[in-house]
Amino acid sequence: MIARRILPRLLEGFHVRRCPLLVEMLVKDGPYGLYEMACRRYGYSALEDGYAGKCHLCVDVRKHLVEAGQFEELSPRGFYTALMEN
Repeated sequence: MIARRILPRLLEGFHVRRCPLLVEMLVKDGPYGLYEMACRRYGYSALEDGYAGKCHLCVDVRKHLVEAGQFEELSPRGFYTALMEN
C-alpha cells in the first residue's frame, strides 16, 4: 500500500507544537475535539441527520469554521467554498 510507504516521510518533520490551533487539536483530540471546540466557541450545531463517519463530521465542522473565523489551516478557502455550493 502506497500510503504506508509515504506516511513516515510525511511525519519526519511534523511537530504538533509548531502547528496552528486546528491541526494541533485534530492530532491531540481527533475530529470530536474539533467538534466540541466549534460548538463552544463558534456556534456549530450538529447535523440533524448525523454523519456518515468521522471524516464527514470533520469536513462539516471545518466548513462551518471557514465561515466563522480566520484559520490559516483552512486553506485554500476555495476548497470549502466549492463544498458549500454542493
